[in-house]
Amino acid sequence: MYPYVLESWVGDFALIPTYGLLLAMAYTVAYIETLRRAISMKMDPKIVERLFLIVVISSLAGARLFHVVIEELSYYRHNPADVLAVWEGGFTFYGGLLFSIGCIYAYTRYKKYSFAGLLDLMAPSAMLGLAIGRLGCLAAGCCWGHSTKMPWGITYTHLQTMSGMRYVPVHPVQLYESVGAFAIYWSLRPLFHKSSPLGSIALHALTYYATLRFFVEFFRGDEYRGFVLGGYLSVSQLISLGILVFCTVLHNRRPKLEPRSAPL
Repeated sequence: MYPYVLESWVGDFALIPTYGLLLAMAYTVAYIETLRRAISMKMDPKIVERLFLIVVISSLAGARLFHVVIEELSYYRHNPADVLAVWEGGFTFYGGLLFSIGCIYAYTRYKKYSFAGLLDLMAPSAMLGLAIGRLGCLAAGCCWGHSTKMPWGITYTHLQTMSGMRYVPVHPVQLYESVGAFAIYWSLRPLFHKSSPLGSIALHALTYYATLRFFVEFFRGDEYRGFVLGGYLSVSQLISLGILVFCTVLHNRRPKLEPRSAPL
């Protein structure tokens, strides 16, 4: 694919990483979508601005920390300076998701906002941002798939691709997840116009994404990420199962949650 934007035009003089560009676009679009919905709900835009700053910092830190500690600790133990080489990739969505949710919880407790209400507000935007961000992974070659003979397989040939499988058609798993995340975003939008308890939209988002991620993982080829249960499940699949169990428990307690009419 294309790890750099307009590489044939600018050469080595001003290379722009496609992954970084699309990641920045993902955060920007997610912010605009969240702000648009907040304004339609007559919320103070300042709440979204402050919260999104927290989300950007915490998600990037959590995604990088998860990659370093869980996926490639042995490498970074011998190359500690590379921990800061974020321009080379190395972010894990689950790490960013879980750490940012924890930071949102701490912030809402401090400010006495509704944690469930703000998660509902941001959940669709997170899926939309993920859909865009995975296209960056597709271009850069990270998170590559297993080899395939399917006609839609893609082949990485660029010398600076992050893919560990070059010159072999592989599953475009990044595209699978991107399309799935966009479908989740689209399915969540109507829920804002229906009567439902606070937290239910975020609960749907987590359930749908964990299911999507669990099945997409079977097509992933970057096996350095780690496996459990004798190699039958990846770490991300184990996390997905944990999220599904957690969401099932919360789903059974939904009548106890605040009604959607409650203020944020």
